[in-house]
Amino acid sequence: MVAKQIRDGITAQVLKMKEAISVVPGLAGILVGDWKDSSTYVRNKNKACAFVGINSFEVRLPEDSTEQELIKFI
Repeated sequence: MVAKQIRDGITAQVLKMKEAISVVPGLAGILVGDWKDSSTYVRNKNKACAFVGINSFEVRLPEDSTEQELIKFI
């Protein structure tokens, strides 16, 4: 019940922002390596974003990525 009220409130705020300034907020997830738990976490965040109308972006990098390669996506 409380979670639904929070989601509904966020959805309404996202719609107001889109109508007022033509901007939709977004969440970016950067995954380095292939950790199942991290993939599940990001997948669930993507679903939550879609539910309330927030854009979500996902970047997957190999485990041996350098810090400089990672920084390009931040």
